[in-house]
Amino acid sequence: MVPKAMDGSANITQHAFSHRLGMSHPHNVTRDCKLNQLRSLLMVLSVLCLAMSPSIAKPQHEAWMDVRDDFLQGDAELMQFHCERGTKANQKGLSVFNDAWVKEIQILRFEAGVAKAAPDGSNIFFAGLSAAMNSRCPGVW
Repeated sequence: MVPKAMDGSANITQHAFSHRLGMSHPHNVTRDCKLNQLRSLLMVLSVLCLAMSPSIAKPQHEAWMDVRDDFLQGDAELMQFHCERGTKANQKGLSVFNDAWVKEIQILRFEAGVAKAAPDGSNIFFAGLSAAMNSRCPGVW
């Protein structure tokens, strides 16, 4: 049974018939297929991202972080002692806990001939202590 057009005639175009039945126009079929493929691809990529190993998705845990956490979860009096020590050093124009500053001083000392060994950077202990100090005593540099 062919539906009648508005003027009562039985002549109805294929496009109008398809439209009334909720079907896409033939040139829209390829666009719809492409959109469905894109949706499928995005869904697969989403699943892959969710399934990635936590070691890939998160930055690696560094050894200095353990030292930092030991200081932060350890003796509060010891942290206070280090904060006061840092404040006193700052008053003298020194920084005893700024990791980058200490590395720079090591380089300057070596270049000036005062230090005999080339700087190898700060060690894990100092890097952890520096990070703990930065978190507990932000005014200390």
